[in-house]
Amino acid sequence: MDSVNRGGTGRLWGAFTAARERAEPDADLLGRFVRTRDEAAFRELVRRLGPTVFGVCCRYLGNSADADDAFQTTFLVLARKAGTVRPPGRVAAWVYGVACLAARKLRQTRQRRQLREVAVPHPPDRPAPEGEMDTELRPAVDEELGRLPDNFRLPIVLCGLRGLTIAQAAAELGWPVGTVATRLSRGRAELAKRLARRGITLAAIAAVGGWSELVAGVPLRLIEQTVATATGGSVPPAVTALTSEVVNAMTWAPLRQLGLGLLVASAVALAGGAIISNGIAAPVPNAPIPDAKPTPGDTKPALDRVEWNMVAGLLRQASVRKEIGLSPDDYKTLVEFRKERRVALKKRLEAGFQAGGQQNGGGVQKARGQQNGGGPGDLAAAEALDQYLKGQRELEVEVAKKAAEVLSPAGVKRLKQAVLQAAGPRGLLDRVAIRELQLTAEQEDRIVAALGPVRSPLNVIQNARLERTAQEQDAVLETALKVLTADQRKRWEALVGKPLPTADLLRANPTSEESMADLSGE
Repeated sequence: MDSVNRGGTGRLWGAFTAARERAEPDADLLGRFVRTRDEAAFRELVRRLGPTVFGVCCRYLGNSADADDAFQTTFLVLARKAGTVRPPGRVAAWVYGVACLAARKLRQTRQRRQLREVAVPHPPDRPAPEGEMDTELRPAVDEELGRLPDNFRLPIVLCGLRGLTIAQAAAELGWPVGTVATRLSRGRAELAKRLARRGITLAAIAAVGGWSELVAGVPLRLIEQTVATATGGSVPPAVTALTSEVVNAMTWAPLRQLGLGLLVASAVALAGGAIISNGIAAPVPNAPIPDAKPTPGDTKPALDRVEWNMVAGLLRQASVRKEIGLSPDDYKTLVEFRKERRVALKKRLEAGFQAGGQQNGGGVQKARGQQNGGGPGDLAAAEALDQYLKGQRELEVEVAKKAAEVLSPAGVKRLKQAVLQAAGPRGLLDRVAIRELQLTAEQEDRIVAALGPVRSPLNVIQNARLERTAQEQDAVLETALKVLTADQRKRWEALVGKPLPTADLLRANPTSEESMADLSGE
């Protein structure tokens, strides 16, 4: 058979998927590809995720050739941005988001082209099998699913579209099985409400084959062609153009509101999670995804799992330096090291912008995505920005490691605690905290509700409101802590240690006025 036909064979496909994926989760395959560019690992990802991606492309585009182009573009973007998918267990939902974006972009391009062209006969769209989902229904499901919070969207994508069991989805996401089951149920209920507002019921989906009807068989020749393209083969011109447009949308859309200086600050603000991976294709989740429960014999201290973040901003604070025991001479050495590395990174970024502008026949501003289109230089400039952001995240870790070399073990521990405290009330939803406190799914949801909307990184923390903002943050934290039991609260206090001044923690935030001044002063 040239493709895997899933119409009416959802159970058989689920059993096949379960048997094949017991050996190696998606996250492990992605890790292999990131580390060694393992072609076999990438091919398996295309085979696993392909039916979901191809289903999206066919629903949006219908036309076979266009659906093929969007399919190849999705996996070409994955190959180029694989290292930005965090945590790796979210790769299925991340790829689903990219597929939706690529299909929408291509549909918009096709519509613009058709408006310009004289009416001519077009190739027939892919024929719809008898009983297939209505053409109005199919895109609506993708649109509403894409608008769900990640806590609900991820289980639906993995269990509903990917065909994983709840246990397999829990392993991929690092969530307890009960949490996945609860969020899958609540997510489907929320999706049903949203679809109902558009006159669609989940019964309509069930009537035409259920969730299995939302995927499509992928021709084997398309799988092989996609793998070859993504791992170094020649890229068709149409796919090159669409890839450039998708990468630009993922990279530039959230940054066009900013000048380059604030762009740099936002990059650092999201140093712990790539601005690319959390862009249009995969929105920032309402809460970080927790790790799986500790395995027997896992005695690694909780603070050892804390990822370095905002270290440079924390070290600027005299109260933090005193608390961790960092000497003035050692601090000066760290400042010089960081400055030299960041100057080099910014030079490479500007060189990439310049090269992109020259390829497009324009200057640096054109390469920065301020022009419409998607010339060959746009992709080069976007890749230069990718490398810059990656370099910023790596530098943050390097600064932390250099600081750890001169600090005592107690000082390193205190710095890790400062990193957790700097996350503010949302530190309660850090993977380390969720694991250490053993929060239930209900507690997580109550904490999310107490915290309110995620603060946009574009909102600068103003010096004039610093004390007021600190008081507001302290009040929110106290409200969230009321969700914990007495024992959990004691464990939280032991985890984060003695509270540092909240105003200093806010100054350490990369979107504070102090951080902006630090950037512009280089």
